[in-house]
Amino acid sequence: MKTRWHIPWWGFSLVVLLISSGLSYMYYFVAHDVLTQYLNPCGLLLADRVDPITGWCLGESFAATLPHNPCNVPRVPFSTLFEAGATLPVAPTIFTNVSSSSATGERWRRSALLLDTERSNTKVQAGDPWLLTKQLFTGKRRREVITTTIQEHVLNMRRSRSTPEPQYVFSRLSPNKTFNFLSSDVHLPSLLSGKLWTKLTLALGSSGSGMPFHNHDHSWLVLWHGKKRWFIFDHRNGVKLPARMTNVEFAKTTYQSEDFQRFWKTAGWECTQEENEMMFLPTNLIHAVINIGETVAVVGERCPSNELREDTLLVCESTWPSDIGHRLPVQKLQTI
Repeated sequence: MKTRWHIPWWGFSLVVLLISSGLSYMYYFVAHDVLTQYLNPCGLLLADRVDPITGWCLGESFAATLPHNPCNVPRVPFSTLFEAGATLPVAPTIFTNVSSSSATGERWRRSALLLDTERSNTKVQAGDPWLLTKQLFTGKRRREVITTTIQEHVLNMRRSRSTPEPQYVFSRLSPNKTFNFLSSDVHLPSLLSGKLWTKLTLALGSSGSGMPFHNHDHSWLVLWHGKKRWFIFDHRNGVKLPARMTNVEFAKTTYQSEDFQRFWKTAGWECTQEENEMMFLPTNLIHAVINIGETVAVVGERCPSNELREDTLLVCESTWPSDIGHRLPVQKLQTI
């Protein structure tokens, strides 16, 4: 005689509940990121807009969470660098209208970058900005810094993050990649190019990312999309910057303290760089940035100390100003 099992009505309810719970679990871990890209493509807790032309997130809501942003960095036309007798500035300077070509803006749209296999498949280093800085300046590989492609990083910028710090690409471009990332976008003057300008870097990140305070020789940064809020100074003058603090945490805490503001109003340079502008930094100024929106930039650096011969470095140092460590802005900041 066969045993017949009787399943009570509540058993069916339990099965239905388990199946629906499993489907919910699958949705959260499989479909959540996909749907989020459509419902909230910028991937932020705060609602943000996508630029309808470029396809990049604008970061307006994020910018509203930062403290007041004064500016004492002068803006001058990029064309002045090509004039007879032109010299490099002795203080931070923003050069405007770097490229007059409409094709440049089109080439750096999000969709154009993803569809350009030559650029999107380029291998880059991505990770926590603090660890990226450690790796760059010590030369020691950090296992937390991963090798990925530009395409994968661009897509990851909009996926939900498990880390509190936005992942950032600040990656050296090999010489054979230089044309693909500069091409006809910008014609560099002789003052900003040549045998001493050996380092070209791609900087790519979302709101809140950015390299922590550091310094090096002369450098320039051309911004194709997004905005960058700069913090620059020459000497610490007794001000101690907390270790392992993100730039956003710095802006919301230390930056707003009375002690720091007392120092900053006489010693600091600050400004927000806009698209199609170049920030020029003279040698050994300490600086950090906060990216606002999804930012795309290319950085040129003169005389990287870890890769030039000693005699070449002596040539670089011979052009350094005598007042390093004591440079102050001409225009003082209107502090908060």
